[in-house]
Amino acid sequence: MKSNPKGVGKGEAKAGKPLFSRNSLIALGLTLLAYVLLQLAGTPDISTAWAYAGNLLRQILPVLAVVLLFMAGGNLVPHAFVKRHLGEDSGMKGYLFALTAGTLSHGPVYAWYPFLSELQEKGVSNGKIATFLFARAVKIPLLAAMAFYFGIPFTIIFTACILGGALLMGILFENVP
Repeated sequence: MKSNPKGVGKGEAKAGKPLFSRNSLIALGLTLLAYVLLQLAGTPDISTAWAYAGNLLRQILPVLAVVLLFMAGGNLVPHAFVKRHLGEDSGMKGYLFALTAGTLSHGPVYAWYPFLSELQEKGVSNGKIATFLFARAVKIPLLAAMAFYFGIPFTIIFTACILGGALLMGILFENVP
């Protein structure tokens, strides 16, 4: 059996790891302290900063909720299933699944990182993860606009090149530790 490059064995994935690192909590605390001190000092632009932070939080919270749902759902999928369908030995079937999933995926790419990391710990190969990430360049809702501006032949060839490149990059990343 191949050892996990992260040194995490079966059932030990991130066990006991705190949700937030000490440094990130310190940075958050210092930022909030600075905001409060500026508010108390009567700095005129602080209300704009509070509004910006609030808007950013409202935008990020739904993404975080989706990430948590994916991660919770990922815990329900058995390791053997993931390895069989997306592991190193899954072959072209795994690449086709990664291409399809990457093309259909929506939202900011950073929202997918925790979920993909969990799948990696369950045995998904780096090649399939790379294929998924590269295939995200194809956005199905935008294909019609591309065809309108550049024509159908250009759109088909361009999309085929992106997906072919995603597949090639996935194959190249297969042996990256």
